Parts: sequence; C-alpha cells; structure tokens
Amino acid sequence: MHFQVGSGLLWPLLVILLGVPAARLAKCPKQCVCDQIQLTITCVNKNLTEVPVVDEITVKLDLRGNDIQQLPTGAFKHTPYLTHLSLQRCNIRSVKEGAFRSLGRLVFLNLAHNNIDILYQESFDGLPSLKQLVIDWNRVEEIQPGAFSQLGFLNLLSLTHNQLVYIPNMAFQGLQNIKWLRLSHNSLNYLDVEAFGGLVTLNRLSLDHNELQFFPSETMTRSWQTVTKIVNIEKRGFSVERKL
Repeated sequence: MHFQVGSGLLWPLLVILLGVPAARLAKCPKQCVCDQIQLTITCVNKNLTEVPVVDEITVKLDLRGNDIQQLPTGAFKHTPYLTHLSLQRCNIRSVKEGAFRSLGRLVFLNLAHNNIDILYQESFDGLPSLKQLVIDWNRVEEIQPGAFSQLGFLNLLSLTHNQLVYIPNMAFQGLQNIKWLRLSHNSLNYLDVEAFGGLVTLNRLSLDHNELQFFPSETMTRSWQTVTKIVNIEKRGFSVERKL
C-alpha cells in the first residue's frame, strides 16, 4: 500500500510526531504572515506593543520594527520550538530575568537596534542551545555578573555600538564555547586583568574603535595563559596577531 504525504497531511503528521494539541495549531495573528510549511511567522513593522500569541510549533519568529519596549518574564513561554528569533528595532528598553526561559531550542537571537542599557544576571536564562547572540546598536553600559552564565554553547557574542566603558573581571563567565567576541565601537577605556577570564576557546576578539590608550597586554596574557593558539585581536581598525 502506498501513501503520499502532501501539504494537507503535514499538520496532522506534526501533531502526532511532536505531541502538539491540534487546537493549539494554526494561530496566525492577523497582522502577521504565517508559513505553515516552513513553520515561520513574520510580523515586521506592525506596531505591536507585546509579543503576539502564535502557533506553539513555530520555529522562526520575526518581530522586527515593532514597539514592544519590554520583554517580561516568560515572554516566549508558549513557543518552546523556536530556533530563530529576530527582535531588531523594537524599542526594547529592558529584558526581564527569565524573559527567554523555555526557549531551549533557540540557536539565534538578534536584539540589535534597541535601547537596552543593562544586561541583568538572568536576562538570558533558559537558552542552553543558543549559538549566536547579537546585541549591537543598543545602550548597554553595564553587564551584571552572571549575565551570560547559562550560554555554554554560544559561539558568537556581538556587543558593538554600545556604551560600555569598563569590562570587570569574569564579565563573560560561562561562555565555554565562545569563538568570537565583538566589542567594537564602544567607549572602553579600561579592562580588568581578568576581564576575559575563562574564555579558553576564544580565537577572535574585536576591540576596534574604543578609547583604550594602550594594548591591554596583561589582560590578554592573564586571560589566555593556557591557550597556545594564535588569537586575533582587532584594535584601532587593524588586526594584530599575538601568540600567547
């Protein structure tokens, strides 16, 4: 006997495989464009003031260009299957502790072009699979201890075009797999000796367009004293290769 699985049978099949109640499927906000085959929802420039209720099974959610302002605790608790989340230009001012809790499958999060000023201790709690985090073009001036402690699989952290002036000891603790840390275009003038402590997998650090008056040799040496590979450090618009 031969069965052909067409688009009409896709939803029942996914309901069976993932155990998602049928009544919770096919939620598409009227302002959004929903692709039920690719499981993506796009709500760009729709003047939304809060995260919309969408299909639980959604894997990609694009909310660029809205006016959400604040991400409360559990903001995405109804979308546990998300892998990609875009929140650029949403006028977000604060990310409450646990805002992304339950997004255990998320691998990409973009928060660029918002107004976030503080990264709280548990702002990114609940993102164990995240690989890329982009927070460019915000107003970040403070990174609280433990802000990234739950991001053990992160490969890229981008914090360019913010208002950081100082990096304290162990600011990036918990980033056990980080490859590229981008801190360009801030106002950094001082790095603590252990500012990059624990980042043993890091192979690229971008520090160009800051206010550092000298190459932070002690910080670099102390941070990567166990690393033998070549680390590329971008500073003042050019690349410096330093073998530690």
